[in-house]
This record gives sequence, structure tokens and C-alpha cells, in this order.
Amino acid sequence: MTQVIGKPTPRIEGVQKVTGSATYATDVTLAGMLWGKVLRSPIAYGRIARVDISQALKIPGVKAVITGKDVGRKSSGGCRRERGSRRAGD
Repeated sequence: MTQVIGKPTPRIEGVQKVTGSATYATDVTLAGMLWGKVLRSPIAYGRIARVDISQALKIPGVKAVITGKDVGRKSSGGCRRERGSRRAGD
């Protein structure tokens, strides 16, 4: 069995990164590939009453506009912690 913990790991991609020859996900373009953009509200705690997507859909090359109505109220990322404290044995 090979011991891995506590041993140095060689960075085989180091040369490509420092010379600029490394390929990253954003460097890849495939046929028929679509790009997405997120537009966030400039008001941190504002309530969005409505979203008018008609002008965005008129822009050449726009295939779709996705709003909160399309994705629902699912949260993404992060984690939720329970409030309150717990005692040992509870």
C-alpha cells in the first residue's frame, strides 16, 4: 500500500500555468455552444416586482432569458446552520 498522506504531491500542471499554455474551461469552445450571463440587481435588499424580458429577447443571438419564475425558489450554494444551541445529550 502506498502512503500518500504527508508526502509532497508533484504539480505537473505548473509549467503550463506559468507559461500561459494551460487550457482552462473558458478556453474551450464547442460547436453549438451557448454562453450565459447573470444580471444581478444593483439594489442589495430590494424586492423585484417584475422583470421585463422583451428587450433582451430582441437582441440578435439571444436564445433564452431565464428569470426567477423559471427556476423557482431553490437556493444554491452555501449551507444553512440551525439556529439555537444544543447541549450534549439532547
